[in-house]
Amino acid sequence: MRARGMTRQGITSELQVSRTPITSDVQYLREQAKGTIKEYTTEHLSEQYQVCLSALDTIVKHTFEILQTSDDNREKLQAMELFTNYYETLIVAS
Repeated sequence: MRARGMTRQGITSELQVSRTPITSDVQYLREQAKGTIKEYTTEHLSEQYQVCLSALDTIVKHTFEILQTSDDNREKLQAMELFTNYYETLIVAS
């Protein structure tokens, strides 16, 4: 096991302690990290995903409005390109 490029033996030598507390500390830190990752993915990530989807929906609605109301063909082409990119991204993500 390496921590910042050091083995447990290297850590014990550097800190001049036995291997037992280093092993239990590494295990504790791993468990804490797993808990933090689990909390983030279950509580925060889905919320952030929903916020992003909502923002994308708003962008798509405004793009559709531009497509329907604009007299500028370049603007319409840009709106169509945005639609295409958006839906390509959805297809790849699913």
